[in-house]
Amino acid sequence: MIIRIVSSEISADGKEKTVCSVNGVGEYNKSQTGAVAVAETVKELVEKEGLTLQQAVDRINEIKPEGKFVIASAEKGFFEDKRCKDAEVVTSKGTFTVYVNNQWTPKKFGNFMLGMNEKFNDIAEKEERVADEKKGGFFSKVKSIFGLGDTAEETKPTAKADDAAEKAAAEKAKLEAEKAAAEKAKAEAEKMKAEAEKKAVEKAKAEAEKAKLEAEKAALDKLKAETEKAKAELAAAEKMKAELEKAKAEAEKAKAAAEKAQAEASATAEAGTSKKKDPFFADMVKVEGTFTDFYISKYQVTQAQWFAVMGNNPSKFQSNNCPVEMVSWEDCQLFLKKLNELTGKKYRLPTSGEWQFAASGGQKSKNFKYAGSNDINEVAWYGENSGGTPHPVGQKQPNELGLYDMSGNVSEWCEDWPDGQKNSRFYRGGTFCGSASCCEVSKCDYVIPSYRNRTLGFRLAL
Repeated sequence: MIIRIVSSEISADGKEKTVCSVNGVGEYNKSQTGAVAVAETVKELVEKEGLTLQQAVDRINEIKPEGKFVIASAEKGFFEDKRCKDAEVVTSKGTFTVYVNNQWTPKKFGNFMLGMNEKFNDIAEKEERVADEKKGGFFSKVKSIFGLGDTAEETKPTAKADDAAEKAAAEKAKLEAEKAAAEKAKAEAEKMKAEAEKKAVEKAKAEAEKAKLEAEKAALDKLKAETEKAKAELAAAEKMKAELEKAKAEAEKAKAAAEKAQAEASATAEAGTSKKKDPFFADMVKVEGTFTDFYISKYQVTQAQWFAVMGNNPSKFQSNNCPVEMVSWEDCQLFLKKLNELTGKKYRLPTSGEWQFAASGGQKSKNFKYAGSNDINEVAWYGENSGGTPHPVGQKQPNELGLYDMSGNVSEWCEDWPDGQKNSRFYRGGTFCGSASCCEVSKCDYVIPSYRNRTLGFRLAL
């Protein structure tokens, strides 16, 4: 390895000139001032202390901060004599440059350095430096700057001590730096941990709040649903109560009417008159024709009329002005017996023939399919227009004789029976839940006398 030390300064005329340069390895001319000490110091630090060239230069720069040594590698032939002029370019005031070139031999490089020195250094200055060097003055002074003493042997312990101290200081600084870095890393880790725990707590808190809100919403929805249900149940109860009140009022009214009728009947009986008062007779219509003349009621017997005579109401669809139903043929006979006792008359059920003749309009008949019309909706409540319940009597159009509901509403018991079947009785007229064909005046059917049904009632004949 070849080391070249170059230092420069600015002369009085403002030009840069090389003060000294020296080959630091192999033979060198000690007359070339303190640059020899620099080269020798670099060499000694590299070879004896085991430092790299860069570490050696850095050590010198720490000891002598006012100057700066720089390592530079030169290409082969860079320092040939014909290119000496180029060496001036790399020098500058206050800068010390170390050139390294592995291609040159020490002797060749040293000879080149001598040529450079002779070219740029003043002879008088050179002689003065040589004299000073011989006295050990300048050379010793430069070496002392770097803590090397007068000789290499003398400076070795000091350099080693300094190196050990510096090494210990460096180790201490390194440990302190590592400790500071560790503490910083620990603090950052603690901070990150605290932030993570804070975020986890905030997340858990947010999730808890969300769950709480959802639970409250679910409870509110449930309460709302229960409130709506209770409200609906209350409305249904109010409706039922109103219906019960209405039924009670109607029952009271019917009871009053029955009591009135019974009172009137009792008064008539007590008076001993042969002709008793009869509120039923006002609704009877006389039918004349091929049969013996007879009377038949305009309306089906209502629940109020039944209650007035019997004191009860067996109907499924209870309403005073609707026809009584759920009565058997035998029940009708008991009603007629009581009614005749009250009125002194001989009310009965119409025969099947009488019923058909009257329903067809008698002598005024226009031969309608239904009682009073060929359009069933004008004269009858049946399955397609009744809504599934019987209706108050007398709301539809009457037939030619002024008789109502002989088609539809409820079927009606007749007095007689089919030939040879005395254990059966006829009924006619169609029902509120039956078909249109069952409402035709020509239709009839029969059943046992004890039969009861929500579609079967009766009307009076006399």
